[in-house]
Amino acid sequence: MFWRKLFPIIFLGLSAATVATVLVPRLRSAPAAITPDDKLAAEDTSSGICQQCHGTGSTEQADTVAALAGTPGPIHFEERFADGKLSLDWQTFPHFSPDLIRPVARPDAPGGDGWAGLVTDEAFGGFASLSYAGEEGMSDCTVEAWIYTEVTAEELAPIHGIAVRVDPKGLRFYRLAAQFRANPRLSFAYVGRDLNDFPDYLRTWTGDEIPGGAPTSSGWHRMGVRVEGDRFWLYWDGQELPGGPIVDGRIEHGYFGIYDNFVGMQKVANTLVDEITVR
Repeated sequence: MFWRKLFPIIFLGLSAATVATVLVPRLRSAPAAITPDDKLAAEDTSSGICQQCHGTGSTEQADTVAALAGTPGPIHFEERFADGKLSLDWQTFPHFSPDLIRPVARPDAPGGDGWAGLVTDEAFGGFASLSYAGEEGMSDCTVEAWIYTEVTAEELAPIHGIAVRVDPKGLRFYRLAAQFRANPRLSFAYVGRDLNDFPDYLRTWTGDEIPGGAPTSSGWHRMGVRVEGDRFWLYWDGQELPGGPIVDGRIEHGYFGIYDNFVGMQKVANTLVDEITVR
């Protein structure tokens, strides 16, 4: 049985420096010198409705991934950055960058209102960043978001993605991420302190496995994750990625989030996001 709960609108117009000043003391320790996806540089992975989601209760039209997943259900959480404001209670992942997701003006935002969200790691001059929201007890759901992915010919490149079953107490999460560098790919991974922050790549997609092929220029793309029990289905621009469902049962429930990192070196990465929905 679903129930809905309205979250207060939180006005966040803080600079990165202010956010860092407020949030850094919350971190239990400084981030490791090598963050989860940095270690990749040394390596060369039916309902679609949340069973325990609580949120805005919007009944807007179903998005593409939810439609593919089966009968679309109500939106239990959404973040659209309307009027340059946040509608959900966002937090930063322990030991990662203290930069909290914030609204930014963006004329090309997919929502059409000129506003998007920004996740960055600039407070530390690099390292991973993950802002999360929702409910700790969320289990089965479909998470979607428009993500602006950067395309570069360089070997080192930023990673942009969405996270599910974020467990800040256990310091672990799953994430679907895009990294369009010299060897472009999508990947789905488990990241956890139990593996010394090495990502366990459960599946990677390259070349023709990516619907429409790997992008050749930077731009907005719709990313989605549907999870039921220990099974995960991954989506790119409304198309299911091959190989699903991926089975992994290490995290049974958790928040959803937006993930950002720069692979291979300490360098600032920025991830733009819009129209986040959770069903």
